[in-house]
Amino acid sequence: MVVIAWFVQSTDWHKVGMCLRLIGFKFIWLLLTTFLAALCGAIAWQYCLGAQGKKVNFYDLFLIRHIGETIGLVNPTGMVGGEALKSVMLHNKGIDRATVISSVFVSRTITIITQLILFLATVLLLYYHEIWQKATHLSIYSYIGCLIGFVLLWILARPIGRFITINFSKLASSIFPARWIDKIKNGQQLLVASIQAQKGAWVWASFFLTLHWIFGGLEFYLILIFLGEDTTTLLQAIYVDMGVVFFKVAATFVPGQIGAEEYGNKVMLEAIGVHAPEIWITASILRRTRQLFWIAFGLITYFIFYHKWRTAPSLD
Repeated sequence: MVVIAWFVQSTDWHKVGMCLRLIGFKFIWLLLTTFLAALCGAIAWQYCLGAQGKKVNFYDLFLIRHIGETIGLVNPTGMVGGEALKSVMLHNKGIDRATVISSVFVSRTITIITQLILFLATVLLLYYHEIWQKATHLSIYSYIGCLIGFVLLWILARPIGRFITINFSKLASSIFPARWIDKIKNGQQLLVASIQAQKGAWVWASFFLTLHWIFGGLEFYLILIFLGEDTTTLLQAIYVDMGVVFFKVAATFVPGQIGAEEYGNKVMLEAIGVHAPEIWITASILRRTRQLFWIAFGLITYFIFYHKWRTAPSLD
């Protein structure tokens, strides 16, 4: 509660009020886009659960995911705390422990993969002219060097990977408790088993998580349109949103990533040519206001579930 209080205290409510008056009822569209993003994330998680996902109705699954994401946002442990809470709550819905852990590993892995792919895709689509010009000005020796490098990497990938794995395992064993190492290995095994057994589910989960990121970019697009930046495209907005995620990840230990997200908004908006300070400041405040709304919703839901499951067993 101390962290949450600090998070709320760090919000400039006067500026929040000014921004809401400026946007008016259009703010509902921002809530709708983020709701659709969360909905797609929950659908993807249901696919990651496989056949056992049918034991939980989608309404409960959506709320459990949202509660976990809320706790992960305001808790200094970040996604670790949020994922742990989601796992416990899901386990209490009758899903066996192995499936719970596997779904968490799989959903988080696909989330990261789809984010990176979408970010790279937007970079290529936005800057392919510049990339092509630089590529055509490279000498033939540069291409030959890259080709040789790729061939060597392909040949040496397996032995290098084996060497790194062995030495990393030795280093990890000397630093971390054995039970942590065992859990990491179990998670890796579950991940591999899930890929082999549920290829179709991975495809659908990837599809809905891609939509999840696109709806996140749509929020940025609407904000910029509402603020008069009519020349901004949806592709640029997705690029900005994807870039801001990297700033947030770098500041995971900061509750709510206060400061890091705002700076990320500034840097990424300037990257697409939006330099007016009032734009990134207003956009940051609007996103924080939307965030506070969903945090309040998540916390209220959490306390309802907490009182209902306060005697629930742990996953350990």
